[in-house]
Amino acid sequence: MTLRVMKLSDRFRGAVIRSTLVCFALLFAGCSLGDHGGSENVSIVIQPQADGPSGGAMILEDTYDLVKKRVIPDVAEISQGIRLDPINGPRRKDDLEFRIWTKFGGTGDAKTLGVRSSEGRYSAYFFETDGTKAVAGSKDLPAPRSPWTKLLFEVRSRLTTPLGLVRDPEFSLSRHEPLIVLEVFDAGEYQMVFYGHLTKFKDGKRLISVCEYLAGEFDVDLDCDYGKELQKG
Repeated sequence: MTLRVMKLSDRFRGAVIRSTLVCFALLFAGCSLGDHGGSENVSIVIQPQADGPSGGAMILEDTYDLVKKRVIPDVAEISQGIRLDPINGPRRKDDLEFRIWTKFGGTGDAKTLGVRSSEGRYSAYFFETDGTKAVAGSKDLPAPRSPWTKLLFEVRSRLTTPLGLVRDPEFSLSRHEPLIVLEVFDAGEYQMVFYGHLTKFKDGKRLISVCEYLAGEFDVDLDCDYGKELQKG
């Protein structure tokens, strides 16, 4: 008699263990350990979890890409308005030209300073614009305080030490924040990079520093660190 009870208990215990394992496997399916011999039927439906296509682009653009789409045509339009040839136009492969824009795309009165070197000849220009045409400046600035070769060496050194400028990987703009933009034609290649005037990114700060160096060399008011004015407001 005792042996039979033990066998029944073992059998019941085994049923409980099996039931427990099933319930763990079907967690959230409504399984209960409170009833092991009832006549209730349990229906289990497993829903597919695969997401359907969103209908959007396969490759997303970040904020920098979206802003660049506006900067490129705006730079071209303003350059044409103040009668500056585009830097990325046809030219000798060994020519060098760089152009810094400040307050670009914000208040509508962008400024630009550029330096050219071609076949041993050097020149510089500076313009203030109202967004469409020049309101002040000159296409032929006096020579810088330093010799031309020293100035170009200094700019190149500052822009390439320890490495060249890169875009801010966390690029963002606050409301009404204009840009500081650098265009360069060097070794037969055109490149552009830009940062917000409130940038805290190291390369953005480096470009502002180069801008201030050039403004001092040519004695022009370029508003390189316009972010300070924005912060006051």
